[in-house]
Amino acid sequence: MNYKFVSLEGIDGSGKSSVADKICAELIESGKGSYQTRDPVRNIEPWQSLYDLFEKSDKINKLSEALLLLSARIDNSQKRLKYALNNNKVIVADRYVDSWFAYQSVRLADYFGDEKNALDYLVSTHEALVNRGILLEPDRTIFLRVLPETSMRRVDKRSMGTTKSKYEVPAFQIKVAAQYDIIAQRFPERIVVIDIEGKDLQAVCDETISVLELSRN
Repeated sequence: MNYKFVSLEGIDGSGKSSVADKICAELIESGKGSYQTRDPVRNIEPWQSLYDLFEKSDKINKLSEALLLLSARIDNSQKRLKYALNNNKVIVADRYVDSWFAYQSVRLADYFGDEKNALDYLVSTHEALVNRGILLEPDRTIFLRVLPETSMRRVDKRSMGTTKSKYEVPAFQIKVAAQYDIIAQRFPERIVVIDIEGKDLQAVCDETISVLELSRN
């Protein structure tokens, strides 16, 4: 695999974390170093303390929250992801910028008039920071496409007895899924779509590894 930075994307319940784990395991087996991350990071301060704010709270307005999420990505890029690349590790991200595009363009639609204008704002902000070397850009993004009703059944099953994320609402996930399709069409040179409806986890992992041309040879 020639990619140095791979991101996994999709709506909630699409299996991104499991596939990311499998990719990292394959990288280790093939003798390559890997650095697994997610966006936003959960286990590093101050972002760990802010995780419940991001996932379950509406204490701050939506635009402020979107910019805090951007700040977390900048901090991760500058302090950890660049270091990983400089040490010849392959970055595998469970979510990265496309989640920000998809989820926040829906949440910020009222600020910018509609989802399209909100998406344009987010993309232009990201690209300006990439061009200045402040943010990193994935070499390859795998978008795991699944029907929202399927993903929400998975979410309901895994979250029994726990509080769901504020994002894990069927009507919201439908809008996010539509934004993901738009984003995939906008960046076809970077994003590969894998339809996972009706496939088991092993089949999805195998297809992802094949797309990434990851082998032990």
